Amino acid sequence: MSIARALISIVGLAFVLWVLPVRDVCRDPARPDLGSAPLSRAESGCVIHGARGDRRLDAAQCAALRCQPGLVTTLSQARVGVVLGLSLLPFLSAIVWSARWRTLLGIAGRPPPLRRVWRITVESQAAGVLLPGSLGGDALRIAWAAADGTPLAVVVGSVLLDRAIGLTMLALTAGALGLSLGAVSAGPLAWALAGIPVSFAGGLLLLRSRLLAPEAPLVRAVLRGRVGAALLPLVTYVQTPGAPRAIGRALALGAVSGVYQLGLIRGIIYALHAVPTREVSVYVGTAMSFVVFAIPALPGAWGTGDAAFVFFLAPAGLDATVAFGTSMVFRLFWYVQAAFGALVGLLPAARPARRAASVHDAPSREPGPHDERALPRSHP
Repeated sequence: MSIARALISIVGLAFVLWVLPVRDVCRDPARPDLGSAPLSRAESGCVIHGARGDRRLDAAQCAALRCQPGLVTTLSQARVGVVLGLSLLPFLSAIVWSARWRTLLGIAGRPPPLRRVWRITVESQAAGVLLPGSLGGDALRIAWAAADGTPLAVVVGSVLLDRAIGLTMLALTAGALGLSLGAVSAGPLAWALAGIPVSFAGGLLLLRSRLLAPEAPLVRAVLRGRVGAALLPLVTYVQTPGAPRAIGRALALGAVSGVYQLGLIRGIIYALHAVPTREVSVYVGTAMSFVVFAIPALPGAWGTGDAAFVFFLAPAGLDATVAFGTSMVFRLFWYVQAAFGALVGLLPAARPARRAASVHDAPSREPGPHDERALPRSHP
């Protein structure tokens, strides 16, 4: 299993190195048939590295090019000290994220150690850059956590709730900041964000209602198909007696993550010397961009996530160059942490010890809310 994880991580990082726009990508208005291509700059002009070969241009021709700044140009024009300081935040965020997921995993009894949950989290993030959207990494979290012995229903339910809680608290935090900054004028995006926490709360109430009890006729009828099989772990998890306490603690940790994500993007915008004209739209647009990042479309949400930043940060008065640069620097932080996760995956890890059952382990009381036996039955 460790070899497979390392191979997935290495392939994912190779994909990153291939698609990351390190150099500027430019288009020559005089030759639109050649399309866009990477650019190398020199004192006497520049060189476009197109599919038909290199083309050397003089200084006047280079000035007429329409370019999308690459990573080198973006960082060279940024506040380097601020960027370096912000690059440490994703590592702290991974610890908070792991603690949130561990809280949800604890419903099955004694949760895995935090260092074990953290390792699975960072390794899945490294491999997730190759898979569609951030949900690809979630699939790996499910597979690897279940392989460690945690009941599959608990793992699937905890991962689904962990993702929903992250988006919910991000939207709630952006909404709270928006209200303090005058979100009434933020437009329909603010109302769309407000619908996420409301939908999450309503969904939890529905899942915990008697209408969806495992023995209810409606559940027996609906949960027989493939869609029902996918929803059953979530229904099973939410209806466990200890679920409200675990979800409440996870929501508190999710609020910390929401503040981090919004603060990180705002810090990147500051590092790029950009000044938004509408501060409230920065937080609303950032939250909407992260929602798009979670949609499984392209590997690592490449392209769709960048377009989301350009589109949703435009109401804040940020042009496409700044918005794309913000997305690119954020991706750089993500990829640096993913590279760290790939290195962690190459290190040997001790398998979690599984205690053998004995007569001394027999319970002398009724099962409590955190006992694995207290989980609702998987098949109604």
